[in-house]
Amino acid sequence: AVGALFLILLVPLFVRPEARTSEGTLRVALLGTDVKAGTNDGADDARAVLEAAIAASPDLVVMPEAVELDELYGKERGMTGMELLQGHPDTMLAHTRYQDRAQTLVYETEDGVVATYQKMFLMPLGEYAPSFSDIFYKSIKDEALKTHILSMRFYYERGTETTVATNNGATLGALLCSEVLSPHLYEELTREKGADILLNLSNNSWFHRSPVLHAKLLQVAKTHAVATQRYFLVAANESPAYALDPSGRVIAMSRW
Repeated sequence: AVGALFLILLVPLFVRPEARTSEGTLRVALLGTDVKAGTNDGADDARAVLEAAIAASPDLVVMPEAVELDELYGKERGMTGMELLQGHPDTMLAHTRYQDRAQTLVYETEDGVVATYQKMFLMPLGEYAPSFSDIFYKSIKDEALKTHILSMRFYYERGTETTVATNNGATLGALLCSEVLSPHLYEELTREKGADILLNLSNNSWFHRSPVLHAKLLQVAKTHAVATQRYFLVAANESPAYALDPSGRVIAMSRW
């Protein structure tokens, strides 16, 4: 089975959604990978498809959340986006890394890091455990589960501000995975930060390739596309990568 795929698509750029005045196109590679949660299974395929996507020299390559360069190349290798992009001066890589208790989005070119964003919208019981609920969690009889839940408050530190990056005339606004459920962050990226194109770097591997989860998240993504009148692009692990136009129509999707 194919462990990873990528889509190359042309995304039209517009000055304002009301005017819809064409400003050109952005060539985007969205990665859909199959790296198993908590293991390195699928890393070889994901590494191969990442390198193939970069070799195509698009304007932007988007990796899923949690499929990190350290995971694909090994921590001892210390691979960076800057190194991978050498010889591709017009390509930007959007990827994630876990560092200093923060899930961080990194925009990188062959010249180095352009911008970073620290995840703001954290999921309860997935990325943090509310301290007021300790009394309930402590009653859990399964010691391993109880230890895991109680330790979650130390997993992530919440970011404080959204970030955009520009490439080839486009202003990119990206959020991470479950932040697609935020009712306001994508609106903030468009209205306050001027994002032309919206991105989500998603990791659904903990849900074992659930088609129900994929369908529900696709519905939410369509809502964001229509509400903001922006193209909405998703790179995903263990579910298809896809692109929506400002009307919420699916214009490209990788297979499972």
